[in-house]
Amino acid sequence: NDLYTEGAGKEGIWFANALNYLPDLPGSGLDASGDTNSKERRYFRTLASNNFDTNWWELSLDAIARLGYNIPGESMTSGKRPFLAGTALLDQDACPISVDESSGILENSSNILVPTYVDMNNLKLKTADGRISVGVDSTIQAGSFSSAFWAASIVQSSVQYALLKDALIDLSEPKSEESFYIMDGGILDTTGIVNLLRQKKERIVALYNNNAGSLTILESPIAYLFGVKTKTDSMNSLQGPKLAQVFPSDLFDEVLKNLTDTTLDGPNMLATLNNVPVLRNKYFSVEPYILRSLVIISLELSEPFLDSIPSKLEVKDHVSQDWPNDIPLGMSTLDANLLCSFTTWKLLQHEQTLSTIFD
Repeated sequence: NDLYTEGAGKEGIWFANALNYLPDLPGSGLDASGDTNSKERRYFRTLASNNFDTNWWELSLDAIARLGYNIPGESMTSGKRPFLAGTALLDQDACPISVDESSGILENSSNILVPTYVDMNNLKLKTADGRISVGVDSTIQAGSFSSAFWAASIVQSSVQYALLKDALIDLSEPKSEESFYIMDGGILDTTGIVNLLRQKKERIVALYNNNAGSLTILESPIAYLFGVKTKTDSMNSLQGPKLAQVFPSDLFDEVLKNLTDTTLDGPNMLATLNNVPVLRNKYFSVEPYILRSLVIISLELSEPFLDSIPSKLEVKDHVSQDWPNDIPLGMSTLDANLLCSFTTWKLLQHEQTLSTIFD
């Protein structure tokens, strides 16, 4: 029954308490709190109605941290483990951008879309080639950079860009007189794998939790890493397979097959590659080497997982039809708790493989 309740964690707060403080967005039909005149909701409406003189998205994340978890944004840190957050820089002079209608690819990406990341431990925003390195004010600000998914629709629409360009997160580089918009890193690499390849990590375990539908529908975030052509969407891997490839193409079919097979006696959403050749990629500043182990665990609708839950809880009757990988802004308490439980279940299913990787 705990699946239906906002169970308290160590600090007495539900892990997904942010859901209770999401703002009302036009057309979303979302009102998580049920009280449109609550103090919190009035606060978010104030944020949304400002003139974008500041990073409104950073303010929103700060508000969620304070209201949802009692954590002042300025006191938040990323912890002691090495932590890179993916971002991208888009040349302002190229906006609004236009992608190819048939492929979804931004053909001139190499000239206007710059691979970037935030070193969360040292709070530095850096381009992959090291050309630009600027300080970041806080962990919350860094999070606002790497999660600005909403910017994609603005820069790809002439109307939205004319009306909302001031909402975009600006980065001006005085030394080169260049001006960029900071974008969610998924616009180049949704997996986070490329940043680790650049560091020549020997073993990588990637939990591919992309809220873009099944990999059978949107293959591009994985396919492009193998240089395989397929259509992409407005938020994922706009640079295309030619610029994105870091692994041999002949490995892709088996990887995709394993990631989309949800049977218990089959791969069960697990793809494992050993001694993988990493290809030189000038765009991502990745040098060739041999990757000892690559493990990817995907996010697909799993009947075996749902069947593992006692039928008396009637989870199948109440879980959202969009769960787990095509959920609109906001989700039910059940959907959120199921996502958490699903991740634990998958890791336990593949415990033997993972323990071998980390031996």
